[in-house]
Amino acid sequence: MMHVSMSDSVNAVQDRYARFTPEIPTDPNASAEAAAAAAAREILMRQYLGQKARIDEAFAMTLASVPDGPATGAAVSVSPAAVRPTLVQCSTSAGRRVQVRPAVNWPT
Repeated sequence: MMHVSMSDSVNAVQDRYARFTPEIPTDPNASAEAAAAAAAREILMRQYLGQKARIDEAFAMTLASVPDGPATGAAVSVSPAAVRPTLVQCSTSAGRRVQVRPAVNWPT
C-alpha cells in the first residue's frame, strides 16, 4: 500500500507513468520527494498507530532535505488524494483469498 501510494503521489507531480488511481489531479509545481514522503507517512500512520513519533521524526528528516517553499506544501496536499483510493482498494480486497503458487526452479 505504501509503495503504491508513493508511486501515485510522485506520478501526480511528474506525470510520467500510469497511476494506480488515474483520477488523481496532477500538480507539476509540487515536490516529488515531499509527495512521496507525505504518502508514505499517511499509510504508515494508519498501519502502525503506536509508532507516530518515529514516523513523524522520519518524515521531518526527509522534508528537511527538500528545499522549503510552495512546492513542499503543494506536495503534502497531493498525497492524501493518492492515499485514499489505495486504502479503499486494499480494504475492500482484504477479504479475498490470494492464491499463492510455488516458486518455479529453472534449471541452470
